[in-house]
Amino acid sequence: IRDRWRAVDTLVIDEISMMHGNLLDKIEYVGATCRCTFGPEDAPPANRSPFGGIQIIFVGDFLQLPPVAGRGDNRRMKFAFESPVWAALRLQNVLLTKVFRQSDVEFVTLLNNLRFGIVDAQTVQVLRARQQPLPQSKIRPTILYPTRRDVANKNLEEFNKLPGETITYQAV
Repeated sequence: IRDRWRAVDTLVIDEISMMHGNLLDKIEYVGATCRCTFGPEDAPPANRSPFGGIQIIFVGDFLQLPPVAGRGDNRRMKFAFESPVWAALRLQNVLLTKVFRQSDVEFVTLLNNLRFGIVDAQTVQVLRARQQPLPQSKIRPTILYPTRRDVANKNLEEFNKLPGETITYQAV
C-alpha cells in the first residue's frame, strides 16, 4: 500500500458531499503516513503536508446528498468540509455554473431553486402540472424513503403480507 500511495501524484475524490468528515481524516492520515519517510515505530511528523503533499481534487455538490451516517452516529463532525484536514488543504474552489444537461431556462431555474430549498408557488405549480398517474403494470415502482427507519417499516409491512408461516434459522 505504501508504494502505491508514494506513486500517486493526484487523488480525485468524487461525490465528496457524501463523504463523512471522519472518513476524510482517516484517508488523509493513511496517505500522509504512507508518503512520509519514517521508520515503523515513528509517528508521522507534526508538520507534515496533508495527504503527504499529493494534489487533491474534490468533486461534488454539498447541496445534494449528505454523508451517509451509520446507526446511532451522533458525531459532531458530519460533512467533509467540517474536517480539520479541509482547512489545512487550503483548497481553491471552482464553481461550475453552466448547465449542460438541460436547455430549458425555466426548468434549470426550478432545479436550482430546489437545490437551495426554495419552493415557491411557481415551483409547486410547474411540478404539479407534470404530475401524472403511473401506468398500470404488474411491476411495482421502486419507492424511495428518506430514512432507514422508513425503509425498515415498509419492509416489515410488506413482509407481514407474505403468506405462510415464518421460520427463523439461527446462524452458527
